Amino acid sequence: MPFRSGDVQVEVRYDETIVLCQPAYQDVTAILLDTDPTLIFRLAELIPGSADWLVETITKIAIWSNCAESWIETLVCHELGARADRDPALLFRGTTVATRAMDTLMKVVGLGFVDRLVGDVVRRVTSNECACEVDPTRLPSSNSVDVHWRALMRLLQELWQGIEDGTSSCPPIMRRVFCSIRRVASTVFDRKYLGQVRYSCISSFVFLRLLCPAMLAPKAFGLVYTVPSAACLRTLTLLAKGIQCAANLSGSVGKEPYMQPMNSFVQSCIPKLKLFIDTIAEPPDRPDTVGECVPIDGKHELAVLCAFIHSSRSQIPMFCSRK
Repeated sequence: MPFRSGDVQVEVRYDETIVLCQPAYQDVTAILLDTDPTLIFRLAELIPGSADWLVETITKIAIWSNCAESWIETLVCHELGARADRDPALLFRGTTVATRAMDTLMKVVGLGFVDRLVGDVVRRVTSNECACEVDPTRLPSSNSVDVHWRALMRLLQELWQGIEDGTSSCPPIMRRVFCSIRRVASTVFDRKYLGQVRYSCISSFVFLRLLCPAMLAPKAFGLVYTVPSAACLRTLTLLAKGIQCAANLSGSVGKEPYMQPMNSFVQSCIPKLKLFIDTIAEPPDRPDTVGECVPIDGKHELAVLCAFIHSSRSQIPMFCSRK
C-alpha cells in the first residue's frame, strides 16, 4: 500500500468580474462614502438578505480609500442620534449597520491584534486539552471543583496578562476609529452617563464583538487549525465570560452561584481594563496608511458591488429613481 501522508480538500469557485480603471469608480466611491449615510441604511433595508455583505464590502472600500475613520464615525453618529431610548448599558450590543461596519474593520485589520492578546492562552487550552469545569452539576464529583478553579484562575491571570502586554499592538487605524467612537458617544449621552459610556463604547467592540467571539470560535479567527473539543470550548467559554464580565465594568460575574469565586478577579481587572481602553482609544502619533491594513483589492470590491447593485435594481426602483 503506498504511503499516505494526509488528505487535502480543495474547494474552487470561478468568478469572472470586469474591473475598470480606478477613475471610473470615483463617483460611486464618493456616493457610497458620503457624509450622509442615508444610502447605505436604505440599501440595507431594501435588500436585507444581502445587508451583511453590502456593509462588509463598503467598509472594505472605505478602508482601501483611507476614510474608514470618518465613515464609521458618520454611521455611529447617525445611529446614536436616531435612537430615542439610548441605554448606555446596551451600547453597540445589537446588530446594526454601524456594528457590522466595525466588525468588518476589526476582522480585516485586527486579527493579528487578537492573536497577540489571547492567542497563546487559547492554543495552550486546546493543545493541552484543558478541562476546567467549575459547575458542580456538570461534574461527576464535587471534589474536583477546587482543582479546576485553581487551574481556571491561572489561565485567567495569563489571559489578562496577555491583554495588558499586547496593548501597544492595536492597529493604528483601529485606535483612530475607537477615538472617534468615544468622541461621538460622549456628545450624545447625558453627562451623568459619561463615566460609563467612555469605556462601554469601546469595550462593546473590543471584548463583546472581537476578543470573546475569537475565544469561542478560535478556528474561525485563525487562532487554531482545528475546532477544539467540547471540554476545551467549555474552558474557553468560562475564560471569555470572566473577561467579558470585567469589560462590562459591573464587578460581578452574574447570578450563577458557582461563578462567584471569579468576582474578586473581575473586580481587580476593572482599573487595568480602563487603562487598556484609554490606551487603545488614543490616536497614534503616525497617520494610517492602506499599507498597514490587510491588502484589499478596492477596485475589485467596487466592481463586484456595482455589478450587484445593477443586478438588484429591480428591488430598489423607487429609491434609485429618487437618487
